[in-house]
Amino acid sequence: VAAQGDAPRGCAAFHLSGALSTEVLGPLHARGYSVGSFHPLQAIAHPVTSAERLPGSYVALTGEPGALGVGRRLCSDLGCPTLSVPETWRPLYHAAAVLASNFLPPLLDAAARILERAGVDHDDALPALLPLVRGTLANIEEVGVEAAITGPVARGDVETVALHLRALEGGDRRLYAFMARELTRLMDERIDEDTRQELAARLTEEIDA
Repeated sequence: VAAQGDAPRGCAAFHLSGALSTEVLGPLHARGYSVGSFHPLQAIAHPVTSAERLPGSYVALTGEPGALGVGRRLCSDLGCPTLSVPETWRPLYHAAAVLASNFLPPLLDAAARILERAGVDHDDALPALLPLVRGTLANIEEVGVEAAITGPVARGDVETVALHLRALEGGDRRLYAFMARELTRLMDERIDEDTRQELAARLTEEIDA
């Protein structure tokens, strides 16, 4: 684009990377473009259905004043709230987005695989889990992360957690132990300290094994 000549008056250019700074648009900046980054916090896996989910999705905007003005107008037209993320913190911001989105598919794949080991038909495993996931997300939106957590860790049920660990094998057991230990960090006001420490110690032992 830079090779085509100087920027038209008032024109802005954006990249869509979550992690990169606007330095990658240096050639366009040199041609007079106001440069910025426009990163929707939405999983874009299909050109039509993903676009339909854009309204209401946050967009992380970074860049020069002119680009920010254009970006805010685009977000207003799309119905997208904006986040202001300084360029130095873009990698941290993007890591948060990856945790929330990209790490969910392998977690569900593991859950479906474990369901199959429990005798559930392959074609039913993932469809059986999706309403559970949607319900959990709805609960998080309604009451917040901590209050939305259910299950044995939230109850301080050490025996059920131990039962699960005995039933699981290899990487699945370590994954369960790691995620359960993360849950214990959120349970300091819901289960007593002795139980929380017992759970954390048992789970750490599994992770380090």
